[in-house]
Amino acid sequence: MTAFAARRLALPLPLLVGFAAVGWLVAWFVNLPAANWIAFELIGLEPGTHVGEAVAFFVYDVPKVLLLLTGVIWLVSFIRSFVSPDRVRQALAGRGAVPGTVAAAGIAAEIRHVVDYPDIVARGVMSTPGLAIDGRVVLAGRVPTLEQVAAWLGVS
Repeated sequence: MTAFAARRLALPLPLLVGFAAVGWLVAWFVNLPAANWIAFELIGLEPGTHVGEAVAFFVYDVPKVLLLLTGVIWLVSFIRSFVSPDRVRQALAGRGAVPGTVAAAGIAAEIRHVVDYPDIVARGVMSTPGLAIDGRVVLAGRVPTLEQVAAWLGVS
């Protein structure tokens, strides 16, 4: 009886990432010439005909979509391995359009989050979220865009 011991090859992560990126780019740039070669040279279809162009497009587009999906899945997985969802939630907590625009404009403002329904109704807001600037309700029932908040605050 013979036993073989297999040793796993351990490549450093930056080298592995570099090889993967180079391989992905090579596959991306070789895709169009390879699709044209397959459709027009190997299969022998005529360029400019409906069938020839359709086959060339199909042979080009299927690997392109698979490459894009592979790239996006790999990139998201790579990023998620370093940044946990809890860390992202903590970083984004309380960072809405209003506080972000006020902070970016350098305006000294008191921003209050009102959750008491009688207080909300007393201000005339019947559907949340609502936004009041200097005691005047300027928006109710939807989230404002950054452009709207900047206009209300007089920020360009």
